[in-house]
Amino acid sequence: MIRELCHVGEPAGTGVHIRPPQPAERSVLLALWERSVKATHGFLTEEDVAFYRPLTAEILAGDALELWVLTNESDAPIGFLGLAGHAIEALFLEPQYHRRGAGRRLAAHACALRGGALTVDVNEQNIAARAFYEALGFAVVRRSSFDDYGRPHALLHMRRDAAPCEMVAVSPQRDFQDAGPRAGVATPVYRITTARPRDLSLLPAIELAAARLLVGHAPQSVLSETTAEEILRAAQARGHLWVALAEDVPVGFARVEVLDARVAHLEELDVHPEHGCRGIGTRLVTRVCAWAAMAGYREVTLTTFREVPFNMPFYSRLGFVVIPPAELSPALHVVVDDESRRGLDQRSRVAMRYNCAADD
Repeated sequence: MIRELCHVGEPAGTGVHIRPPQPAERSVLLALWERSVKATHGFLTEEDVAFYRPLTAEILAGDALELWVLTNESDAPIGFLGLAGHAIEALFLEPQYHRRGAGRRLAAHACALRGGALTVDVNEQNIAARAFYEALGFAVVRRSSFDDYGRPHALLHMRRDAAPCEMVAVSPQRDFQDAGPRAGVATPVYRITTARPRDLSLLPAIELAAARLLVGHAPQSVLSETTAEEILRAAQARGHLWVALAEDVPVGFARVEVLDARVAHLEELDVHPEHGCRGIGTRLVTRVCAWAAMAGYREVTLTTFREVPFNMPFYSRLGFVVIPPAELSPALHVVVDDESRRGLDQRSRVAMRYNCAADD
């Protein structure tokens, strides 16, 4: 299968998001692949495309790749990413979304899932694709005269070491309720990392700022809460606290509690509203899920609001599913009971889980 896409340019817009593909979308992705290849691989003949088409269809229909779909405001696929371990095996966009930041968006997703260490093969004749990946920190490590199917399309094998993921610029998106990026304000380069001791004192202000988005959904007593310093300090010491940094200053964070030996619970996710709509929430959540899978946890759980657009719908797009009340574990019952005690209406709340085994 042709693996790479050249893509650089401006942000793809505020309505795009990334989710796993639906079974019925496999044929849609194949058609998308062909349009993208014809738009970016001018060195291929019609015979070449016809040769690769059934091979690509077979790959998309199987489970060899971990597939992620980039969708527009209508939830229609506009691009997709395919991963096999730490290798980017596919990255394609609809031609009208080329040079609008969407390729970087998918690359950032791969980076967040794999911690920065990635490989990719690009056709030597696709000079723009090589430049795209080099801009993201990839370097050519070797060359093959033929592709994987023995055809005379030389490949450049590229690798990006486990450098910080801030090297991949993320375009705006609606992780949180916001009107979009501020006009005239450049999007900072964000870095997701485990929290440092010096970050802890700055997190309560982020909590309070983010809580303002939930006015009308939660009682004021809850909106005025901040996490106790000793809890943050303990989470940081255990490596269960991640921060999003802009110019080395925290602008968002995620905190995990371990409910049992198999379950990591995303207790808290906050992004300062001034940095909303920029993919930070997605990057924090995917970092937590990738960490949980690597650490051997079976699932990641959380509780959130059902109807708030940047709560349950947001997590659903990232692969979380609702846990029926009858399936709540004793540990999750404790979490739910504590929320009730603090004044949260359980009719507006929902528990969700992410299956880490799906990442294997």
